[in-house]
Parts: sequence; C-alpha cells; structure tokens
Amino acid sequence: MPPLLSLKDLNLKVLAVDDEPANRRVFEQIFEACGAEATTATCGAEALSILKARAIDLLLVDLHMPGMSGLELIRLLRTSSFPSCEAPAIAVTADVYSYRRADYLRLGFDDFLPKPVPVASLIETARRLVTTPHLVAEGPARVWTFGAPRAV
Repeated sequence: MPPLLSLKDLNLKVLAVDDEPANRRVFEQIFEACGAEATTATCGAEALSILKARAIDLLLVDLHMPGMSGLELIRLLRTSSFPSCEAPAIAVTADVYSYRRADYLRLGFDDFLPKPVPVASLIETARRLVTTPHLVAEGPARVWTFGAPRAV
C-alpha cells in the first residue's frame, strides 16, 4: 500500500456513521485495510452513545439518516463535553446539490466528500485532518488547533 494511503502510523480510531449497512461495511473495511481501528454506528443516537463513552480521532458522518441527521449529530457533538467533541468530522452524502463545501465547514464539519467516496480521497482527507493544524477564527481570539474549530 502506498504510504499516503496508509494510516498505520497514526493509530487512528475512526467512527463511521451511516444508516446503510453496505456503506458502513465499506467504510469499516477501507479504514481497517489502511491500518485504522474502525467502529460503525447505524444512526446519530448510537454515534452519540459511542462518542460519550470513548475518544474517537475522526468521524465520517452520512448527512441523511432517519431520526437524527448528520448535521444534527455534529451540532450536538460540537456543543457537548464528550471526549471527542472536537474530533475532525467528514460529511459524506450523495446529495451534492444542497450545500457547498464551505457550508459544511460553517456547520461544524471539517471537510466534505461526495458519495461514492473515492478511497484515495477518503484516506488523504483523513490524514490531512488529523495531522494538520487548523486556524480557528471563531470567538474573540484566533488559535491553532488540531481537528474541529473550537470557540475560545
């Protein structure tokens, strides 16, 4: 496997949230093949339960799920005190017309990938989000942080 497609050196814990069993299975297999520990959740409520109990380094979140949407999940996570409330999150959806990438960033995600998600793009985005500091412009001060924007 090319080094850029490997995540073994990062010891990542990834949570993939999607209501479609086939999508969960594919995301789990991709991340595990690249050396990450992958956990899946079938809905937003299950994801919140996992996130409340343990730290996750990266989230992959489908936007359109019954019950709690991916947008609602991220909104709740970002305002929580869960161990992973600032973990980078990638929005994934087949609906590429409702929002632009900038909209997803404003809504609390760190990036957006359209379905079907190309494996190389997914792994490269995951690596970038967990290794590159992000300038946070929210709140009265600007701070460098890893992962999701955080109000200061």
